[in-house]
Amino acid sequence: MPMTTRLLPRRRCSAVVVAAGVLMACGQHSEAQPVAAPALGALPGHATRDLVVTASLAEVSGKLELTYTVEDRADDDAYVLDVSQVVAGRTTAYVITPIYLAWTGAGSAHLVQGIAPLPPDRDMNARVIPLAQRVPAHGKLVRTVVLPRPLAEFGPYDVPAAPGAEQPLRELVVTVMAMRPSARGFRRSAMDGTTDIYRVEAAYTLGSTEHASARAAFPSARALRTFKLVPGTVASFARLAP
Repeated sequence: MPMTTRLLPRRRCSAVVVAAGVLMACGQHSEAQPVAAPALGALPGHATRDLVVTASLAEVSGKLELTYTVEDRADDDAYVLDVSQVVAGRTTAYVITPIYLAWTGAGSAHLVQGIAPLPPDRDMNARVIPLAQRVPAHGKLVRTVVLPRPLAEFGPYDVPAAPGAEQPLRELVVTVMAMRPSARGFRRSAMDGTTDIYRVEAAYTLGSTEHASARAAFPSARALRTFKLVPGTVASFARLAP
């Protein structure tokens, strides 16, 4: 599972500690009106050509594996925001797991390895910010992650997801997010016991991120169980356009 934080759907702001990092996110959707269709979530930051993402899916020993490569084509470093912190007792691990997965219709699902969109039906006191790994200028980073089976929508603000209908899939859109030292007010702090995992932030963290995407075909017929949506109410899961 990706990182999670306890939901505190109230309008007053307060600090919440989560595994990777937090941003205050309060007062949003305080007077949301019921809608019949799911809202599309918006990714923070901006699309860029300085990151190049490639992705492929394969069946390996009965598991569905995703391999994605992030190439930094700029002349400065990129801090890729796809690292989750897992704490078990006195042990802390930094792992790469799927962070946010949503069905987008027309046989496509969207995996976001970065800052997940906020749910559109409630106020949140904090936003989950993944940790980052540095990719040097003109360098590459290769990841391999196992997708959960059965495949279902998930995100850091809805655990567990209410089961909905199954949708047929033919492709996965993979979006990876990063931040650069050129961002105004950029700061980084190394995580204890690591040499290349950081918590990064900037004067405007969300707006300072960039993202790039790739498409990967499923190796065989696949079904995705969607998050349950109730007609006539605000969507309980934000879905992203591919």
